[in-house]
Amino acid sequence: MGKLFTFLLIAQSVYWDHDPGIIAPRPMEKTAAEYTDEARLARLEGSVLVTLRVDADATVRDVHVSRSLGFGLDQQAVEAVRQWKFLPGTKEGNPVPVLTRAEVNFRLLTGRNDWYLDRASFDTPRGSSDPVLIATEFPEPAEASAEIVVSFDVDPAGTVASPRVETSSDPRFDDRVLAAIAKWKFRPVPEKIHATFAFHVGPPAMPASRLLAGWSLPSRSAPM
Repeated sequence: MGKLFTFLLIAQSVYWDHDPGIIAPRPMEKTAAEYTDEARLARLEGSVLVTLRVDADATVRDVHVSRSLGFGLDQQAVEAVRQWKFLPGTKEGNPVPVLTRAEVNFRLLTGRNDWYLDRASFDTPRGSSDPVLIATEFPEPAEASAEIVVSFDVDPAGTVASPRVETSSDPRFDDRVLAAIAKWKFRPVPEKIHATFAFHVGPPAMPASRLLAGWSLPSRSAPM
């Protein structure tokens, strides 16, 4: 009876993969995430960090985004991880529910000197949807490594208003980035929405296969 009671207590507990005595779940089969059309158009690259729970019977549940990327890639990452197959985590040899994290990486087949986004966020009012991107323009390729963070408003007509540089690692490119973002177009929105984008040129800002107490999985590379 005592052993049964102990087993029931263990079964009802949920652990983190870094808790003492826990052997983390192991992925046996992983599904790659797909790019969205918007993310491809925006040349958005980076990673989505997801938190998930793997139950004692290897069921994957409670998958949610802990660090966002944008333009539909968050949901793509969640859908991919939901399809992963696992060996459950264990404690003292018994399968137990375990919380863990995984990074899903998104990479495009862009040239080394091409500009791309590595962050994109909108301050969208609750109950509203993010603006839908329909047209972009980027600065000319550059033999450099730089990141320019810009903020702007998407006005009700879907045009970019009041763009400005928030931070810049190389001011030589500030005007070029501002001129490019001014030509981006979105579908009309009910009200003005503020946005912050990070333009990058040069080697990827995110180390390949970076791991945070979980697993790192690349997306299927999307041709431009």
